Amino acid sequence: IKHITIASFPIYVGIFIPAVMVRSIYVEDIIMYQGDFLHLSPILFTVPGIIGAIVYFVGYIAQLNDYPFTIAKAKGDLVEGGPLEYGAHARGNYYVLRGVWMFILSSLFVTLFFGIPPIVDFTSMLGISQLVMHVLLTFALPILVSILSAFGPILTFKQLYPVSFGFTAIGIFGVILAL
Repeated sequence: IKHITIASFPIYVGIFIPAVMVRSIYVEDIIMYQGDFLHLSPILFTVPGIIGAIVYFVGYIAQLNDYPFTIAKAKGDLVEGGPLEYGAHARGNYYVLRGVWMFILSSLFVTLFFGIPPIVDFTSMLGISQLVMHVLLTFALPILVSILSAFGPILTFKQLYPVSFGFTAIGIFGVILAL
């Protein structure tokens, strides 16, 4: 619980930066601020947007409990025999829900920082292309997480808190810049 609480601060600050730039907490206003699909001016390409995206990414990794924030995750080889067999459905549900959570957080990132909402509109080519672009951009964060997981270290509790608080402080600096 302590890990989830401390590591969640960066993602909340990262979500808050586009709202401060637009001066509205409504997602529709944040999307409209960035223009329509053919004439986008994404928040990501501003200085507070870049800071917010980096802070959001660190919080994203921490929310997924992936490397380097895998302290609380148990190792699979520690569970043997009956508990592994009888708990397979729960473990499968965990991985399915983790994938759904990964997609939701990535979709939120694309919506807030690129201004491309996940609107399903099959009546026009523009609506279809907007949905396709949203889905393609949604794959960016999981790919970056997998690269970091392959080459990144595992943080200890002594390193987790300074990293989390440091990126939270960077995010607060981004909020101040967004004002």
